[in-house]
Amino acid sequence: MKVAPLGHRVLVKIVDLEDRDPAFKSAKAAGIVLAHTEEKDRRRAGSDRGYVVEVGPDAFKGFYLNSNGTLDGFKPWVKAGDFIAFAKYGGMVLSDPNSDDKYVVMNDEDVVAVLEDPK
Repeated sequence: MKVAPLGHRVLVKIVDLEDRDPAFKSAKAAGIVLAHTEEKDRRRAGSDRGYVVEVGPDAFKGFYLNSNGTLDGFKPWVKAGDFIAFAKYGGMVLSDPNSDDKYVVMNDEDVVAVLEDPK
């Protein structure tokens, strides 16, 4: 599935806990049910996590332009491959019909933070 974010949007591949934690994944495969305390904390905080797949051509430009009046030296705040936290209910969730991967197309303002990659 090919998706290209338009304007000021960012495409992010959603990362579930089992995708980031091999112990959780193997325990789940063995039929062991673990508490989803981290997932509950993330829901309470109203944010989720994922990897930036692509950044739209106008993403973050509005913020930069409003701060100094020109685009001289502009660089988007995130780039493809960055591991980020984003607003949980921002954007539109898309599912890849060829796999179980989930993506979200969100406004640039819904990106909350760049995080250390858990891999």
